[in-house]
Amino acid sequence: MSQHTQALTEFLAGLAYEQIPDAVLARTEDLFLDWLGSALASAGSHPIPLFERYTQQMGPAEGPARIFVNGKSSSAYFAALVNGASSHLVEQDDLHNSSVL
Repeated sequence: MSQHTQALTEFLAGLAYEQIPDAVLARTEDLFLDWLGSALASAGSHPIPLFERYTQQMGPAEGPARIFVNGKSSSAYFAALVNGASSHLVEQDDLHNSSVL
């Protein structure tokens, strides 16, 4: 592990919720809602059903993590796969428009 990674992990491991500034928490909420809206907007859109079927076939039947587009549960690994793919499909992040090709 690099020196910088070590310093960051030690900082995060020692960080208490109460130490996080209100502005950071508010911005985090905004960003999470933006991400969640993007994820939910892609429900049923190609290729998300392919990811869902793959997860049903290869992952556990149930688990501790929620797949947002269908409400089912799976392992954290497979839920992250579907949630990540679905949130990327209709990406609504702020960006530098001139850099989009």
